[in-house]
Amino acid sequence: MKNIHLFLVALLGVTGLGLGCDDNTKPPRNDTVIVGSRDMDVPLGGSEPMMDMAVTTEARELRVVGMMNRTVYTGQQVDVQVRLLALRSGSEVALANQAVSIKLFDNAGNDRTATGVQGTSLQASRVNTNAQGLATFRIFAGDPNVTVRLQASAADAAPVTINLAINQPPAGDLKVKVLYDAQAGRYSYLDLESARVSLFTDRTCDTIIADPTRLTGATFAWPPLTPFDDVNNSVSDTGFENGAQFTVAASVFSASGRAVGFGCLEDVTITGGQETEVMVNTVDLPLEFKGKFVTTNRFDLGDLLRSSEDETLSTVADALDILRLLGSNEPNRGSELIRLICDIANIEGNACAIVSGIGGSLLEAVIDTQIPVDVLNVLAVISDVLAIVSEMTIVGEIEFPESYPDENNMLSGDNRWQRFRFQWREGCMAQDCDREFTIGNLDNDNRPIAGLFDAEVVDAQTLNIYDHGLNFRFGLIALGIAEQWILPAVVGRQGPVTLTDLLGDLMASTCQDIDNYLGNQGFCQNVIVNALSAVIIDQLGNLDFSPEQFRINGSATLVDGDTDLRIDQLQEGVWYGSIDTGDTLLRFNGCFTGCRDMECPAPENDCVIPMFIPEPEPEEMEEMEMMGMNGN
Repeated sequence: MKNIHLFLVALLGVTGLGLGCDDNTKPPRNDTVIVGSRDMDVPLGGSEPMMDMAVTTEARELRVVGMMNRTVYTGQQVDVQVRLLALRSGSEVALANQAVSIKLFDNAGNDRTATGVQGTSLQASRVNTNAQGLATFRIFAGDPNVTVRLQASAADAAPVTINLAINQPPAGDLKVKVLYDAQAGRYSYLDLESARVSLFTDRTCDTIIADPTRLTGATFAWPPLTPFDDVNNSVSDTGFENGAQFTVAASVFSASGRAVGFGCLEDVTITGGQETEVMVNTVDLPLEFKGKFVTTNRFDLGDLLRSSEDETLSTVADALDILRLLGSNEPNRGSELIRLICDIANIEGNACAIVSGIGGSLLEAVIDTQIPVDVLNVLAVISDVLAIVSEMTIVGEIEFPESYPDENNMLSGDNRWQRFRFQWREGCMAQDCDREFTIGNLDNDNRPIAGLFDAEVVDAQTLNIYDHGLNFRFGLIALGIAEQWILPAVVGRQGPVTLTDLLGDLMASTCQDIDNYLGNQGFCQNVIVNALSAVIIDQLGNLDFSPEQFRINGSATLVDGDTDLRIDQLQEGVWYGSIDTGDTLLRFNGCFTGCRDMECPAPENDCVIPMFIPEPEPEEMEEMEMMGMNGN
């Protein structure tokens, strides 16, 4: 009866509470504290959490991501992951920022989290889950043939276990592909015969390249890859120990058996159970420079002199025009010749008109009808002196004292000009019309035309020759060629035959007529002939340039024709030159070829003078502005 009494009292108390509520009474809140996860829902529209008396417990679960029994290999670093989940309203929810712990046990069940098991250890024993509820543990695999057990745990969740078997890793495979860029390289695949690949364990690329042909000291070497081209270019093998590291070297060979290309990779690591594939890019090996190259150089200075605004050089061009007129077939050349003589010799206008009127037709008639054939040959040859200027050909040497460029791809050289060469025109009476004269025999001061230069090797096959100066006495040398060799050879007289002697002989009868008309014997010889000769010689002497005035730079393609890694030829050579006259900087172009120890045979010794003249460097522009060439 007592229990029934208490029940009724409680029932009346609850009923009384209900009877005390009005219509504004809020319904009971649905706020819940989840004990298992210690999460608390925040009421919507309220300022503080509210809790009712209902307590709900959620289920938590740890799950292993991946297999629970795994095999790992000695030396590996593997990640083990578990996911922490909660079951809410029938749905799984990932729990973020929750602590998860892991322990390491040996095969006997001993906790070895702190010490590890024969080299197998944990990076960390406690981590927090990420936004996806994942906890990641890094494991370092130690000695082989060991089994360990990992146990992960989190609050209010049952622990999970992962078993790891540490084994010796299996062997791996290696494939090496050898590449050579025939478009950018020095050789084509027709020049290449084979490729050889070798593996080294204790050598670096810098030491292996010292002997790229033999590749001595290799730990493993494949048979030669023959033929070698852009398709047949790979080797492979199996059974390499996991984790083994190699330096992979590849040499490309020519038909002569000499390595001409080389490539190398260091620290190539084998991965057990997999094929490791690497690509080795081979590049051209350095070429040996040391030695002399006989060069054939061509320049075009005629237009430079004639178009120059410099008065001295323009007068030199006029003097050369006299030589051209003497050997030409131009109409009225007699009058033109006398007019040109008067202009450059500064003969007064009235006297020049008289001489031109009388002597022009006479001189032309003498040239056309009275001068013997052999003398006409002399005139033709004299006019060739202009061709020496217009298309000047110089045979010389470029010598390299060092075998290879330095670490900056730089080396030095010596550029020497030794012989002039030109071809006689129609007046040549022999089959071989090339004439060549040693410069040193004509320059009384015996000053060599030479200059030292620095050069840079670009992409293993281009030589850029830096700006350098030459001591160039071109005017006197050209005159010496004519007086010492050309004129004596044609007229059959012992040299030298001076320009004054030649002009006096040619104009002897004409001068007599002029002297008789003027009543002044010796006027023609003393005024016209001697003055003309003196002016020509004086003006040609102005073509004497110091190394500071006459400067050139250029480039050439390096050619290893027999694939022996020694430069055989300098091809496609170009020169870009300048002449500083003091108030004018004149620019001109040239070209050259060169062969080791001998002159390149025809037509390989031919070259093309570039039409394009590069823009001046900033330093040259400043110099030109100081000279007033900018029009100011």
